[in-house]
Amino acid sequence: MPTVADDAVAGTTGRALKMEALRLEIQRTGITGDISYRGHVSGVGWQPYVSSSTFIGTTGQARALEAFQITLTGELATKYRIEYRAHVAGIGWQPYVADGAVAGTTGQARAIEAVQIRLVPKV
Repeated sequence: MPTVADDAVAGTTGRALKMEALRLEIQRTGITGDISYRGHVSGVGWQPYVSSSTFIGTTGQARALEAFQITLTGELATKYRIEYRAHVAGIGWQPYVADGAVAGTTGQARAIEAVQIRLVPKV
């Protein structure tokens, strides 16, 4: 699927298509820090944390991404919050969570179908 940014929807809704993998990248210049994230995959469980431009989930295995967590590091974490939410099969859009909280579900065999992610300046 195409790359999206700034709280746009990645994935699909209303089509019952599971998300299998997700790749995130921070495109901010002049601020140190990165993004750290991990996925919970059907039949696998929690994967290790990865950083910018690395995929979570799987490809070619037909395994659904069921949940994920995202945190920020360095100066980026002192200036911004990262907020995100998942559109989950059989549930729909969940509320936004932030800074390492779990989006999606675990132990329910429910695939994530879409996500939204945004950086919010700290006041």
